[in-house]
Parts: sequence; structure tokens; C-alpha cells
Amino acid sequence: IWFNVLSADKDQEVKLKLPGSDGEGEVTKGVEYRLVPDTRDLMGARMLLTMDPADGEKLKAGGSLTAEDAQAAIKKAMTESPKFKDTFNEIPVFMIAQMRM
Repeated sequence: IWFNVLSADKDQEVKLKLPGSDGEGEVTKGVEYRLVPDTRDLMGARMLLTMDPADGEKLKAGGSLTAEDAQAAIKKAMTESPKFKDTFNEIPVFMIAQMRM
């Protein structure tokens, strides 16, 4: 089903309905579908891609993370991540559940 939805022709008619409504909906053409990741997974992937060995050692040492350190890590992840810059079409996949942040 998902392959059919994502590879559908742009001229195909699609019925749009509001979530939870029982109405007839509206038929339209030219609908584009995009894969959208969960924001937590997206941020976790960015954090993993931008962490350097010094950051890992700081976390291993068991020192408490200050608010300033957390803000700096988030800013670094948002600005320096080589992938997952868009909020669509790039989906991070974690093979081990513990890798999620």
C-alpha cells in the first residue's frame, strides 16, 4: 500500500478528509506524499552524528550535564549535522533500541 501511495501519479485523484470526520471529503489532484520521521529520532540521529570523542568521554565520566552543555550540544546538532537536515524524506533507522536518545 505504501509503495502505491508514494509512487502514485500526480494526476491521480485523491479524496482528502479531516481526521476523525465522517464527511464526504474533497477530491483533488496533485497531492505529494513525503516520509516524515519522528522528531525525537531525527534529533537523536543529529546528536549521534555530531558527537565527538570528547563529548563521549564527558558522558562516560558520569558528570552531570549542565543546561549550558545541553544547549551547546543541541545547537551543534542543529547546525553541524551532515545528514537529516530536512524534516522529511530522510528517516533515521536505529538497529538497537538503546541508541535512541
